[in-house]
Amino acid sequence: MKKIQYVKLLGLLTVLLLLNISCKDDDTLLRGSGITEQSWSTNQTYFASAEQTLTFTFTTLSSWTAQNSSAALLSLDNDAGNSGKNTIKITVHKSSQEQGTITIKVNGYSSTSNIKIQLSNDNVEGYEINYSVDQYLKEKYLWNDDYKLLTPNFKQAYDDFLRNTLLSMTTNTLDKKRNSNGTYSLFSFIQKLDPDLQSSRSAKEKKNLEYNYGFVNFVAVQTRNTSNIVFVIQGVHKGSSADKAGLKRGMEIAEINNQKITTSNVQTYYSKLMQPSSPTSIEVKDKDGKVYTIDSGPIYVNPIIHHQVNGQTGYLVYSAFESGFDQELFDVFKEFKNQGIRVNSRSPLQRRRRCYISQSHIQLHRRRFLHWKDIRFIPI
Repeated sequence: MKKIQYVKLLGLLTVLLLLNISCKDDDTLLRGSGITEQSWSTNQTYFASAEQTLTFTFTTLSSWTAQNSSAALLSLDNDAGNSGKNTIKITVHKSSQEQGTITIKVNGYSSTSNIKIQLSNDNVEGYEINYSVDQYLKEKYLWNDDYKLLTPNFKQAYDDFLRNTLLSMTTNTLDKKRNSNGTYSLFSFIQKLDPDLQSSRSAKEKKNLEYNYGFVNFVAVQTRNTSNIVFVIQGVHKGSSADKAGLKRGMEIAEINNQKITTSNVQTYYSKLMQPSSPTSIEVKDKDGKVYTIDSGPIYVNPIIHHQVNGQTGYLVYSAFESGFDQELFDVFKEFKNQGIRVNSRSPLQRRRRCYISQSHIQLHRRRFLHWKDIRFIPI
């Protein structure tokens, strides 16, 4: 009897030992994929035409390997690498297989990360831009947590992709403007830069040339009992064509190139004046019939609209947060300081000379995401 119990006990210890070895093998793999940053999303499919190359970047905590599910469809520039920042280029080939997956496996980690690619016969020019825009919105958009829940359609032109995707959201109300016909327009937009604009950028000053007539913004006012509309100028950038022509804040524009502004074309003419895409010249007519000829540059758009000291108050009106014009902004505050104006955080009960900073609009994140407000900051 003792011998039988001894054999049973020995068998039980052997089973426990095997289970312990199995658990130790599992414990040697760390949880997660071992990828700290990646430029692709695992729940998206990336479209590409034949012989197009897609480039992806990622950072790993250990060495890695890449497995290709379809060698006939996809080829890699490299299938292994070391820890740190890495780049992998995937070329798509014409094949009977239309879908393929590249699986990135980091040594020592339990899960993998997949890049899904599909061959497309459509004209996919701009799709790669959509992927970049998608990644940027996930990181930088003010409502990025809600954006991450979307499943975007990447098979669109890049401007349609941005507009349709953001308009499908319900939480980003500050990025939308309701039109008179019940539709919505976005403040965010994407624009392909003209080569002349790209080559003119100053790396030192970080200023950008852009096509701009010089208007800060307008308020559209409909005349009583008619469909006619006038654009009331909210501000004019110094040194711009509009400024040189004599157009000023508060003036009203009633016609553009001899065409009246109406409820049916107000959005078209607003975009024409605020977002010119090329160097053009137009004529605008004020409500008194005076004609002004202005051109769209390109120019450096100075966001500092106006500043002055009046008694014990310094006033500053600016239109955007532009790092390229930091020095100009500092110069304004130096002028305020020299005249005894200063911003302070003490009790408002203490009588001090104050600086009033008025924004004609607030910019969130990127320059072209504008939320217009008539507000005044009063730091005291």
